[in-house]
Amino acid sequence: MEPFYFNTAERPLFGVFHPPRGDVTRSVGVVLCYPMGQEYIRSHRAFLQLAGRLAGAGFPCLRFDYDGCGDSGGDMTDAGPEQWMRNIGTAIDELRDGTGVASVCLMGLRLGATLAVLVGAERCDVEQMFLWEPVLHGQRYLNELKVRHREWLRGSFAKPQVGDGQNSTDEVLGFPLSARLAATITDLDLTCTEAIPATKMLLLENTEEGRLHPLWEHYRGLGIQAEHRLVPAPPAWLKIEADAENELGGCLVPSDVLDAAVAWLSEVNK
Repeated sequence: MEPFYFNTAERPLFGVFHPPRGDVTRSVGVVLCYPMGQEYIRSHRAFLQLAGRLAGAGFPCLRFDYDGCGDSGGDMTDAGPEQWMRNIGTAIDELRDGTGVASVCLMGLRLGATLAVLVGAERCDVEQMFLWEPVLHGQRYLNELKVRHREWLRGSFAKPQVGDGQNSTDEVLGFPLSARLAATITDLDLTCTEAIPATKMLLLENTEEGRLHPLWEHYRGLGIQAEHRLVPAPPAWLKIEADAENELGGCLVPSDVLDAAVAWLSEVNK
């Protein structure tokens, strides 16, 4: 692993480059796109493991923190989807300039997968994409976060201050949610995008709900070589309580999901 900062001195982005290992170095580089807030924290270990497995399969890999998130510069209240999309584009350029890869695969989880689609639709060098439980509708996603936040407050002694007005900042699971950020997330809707984000794509979900099936059909209709798979696994982006079937609880690394991602990318780049 090679940690470093890139972008501008005023808005540095923290990244970690995982150079390819083994006998084969692929011509495709991978940029990992994290989710937001608590989902970022709880999936961080899984992304670290995914980057290592990709590097072991010969893929140069870059994971990084968005503007205002993690160890990058800026404040989350000043950032949002449009800024994070620009960050993904900057990360793609950084990986290509540093490695000389011919093309890029974006791999994202939840909101990170949604942003990856929007970025891929604006570029011509993203040929492959792995979407792990992407957020389809921004409003439903925010509603889900708020429900989880209320459930968390029931078992907490915290007394949150309720925001008032357009410039106020509320909170979801310990992270600020400004009115502007909420509005930009609300506008996200993957099912309405007609641009082609990548030529090859794997949509993966961890439940049996078939939530991603309509998106898969939509992409197939656009001529994308899209696959849709169910890989049963605990949601790595959520807090999981220990029980009889899951003695570990907490944050897990879904190895089956990571193996599926690496195997798929290796297969389409034979």
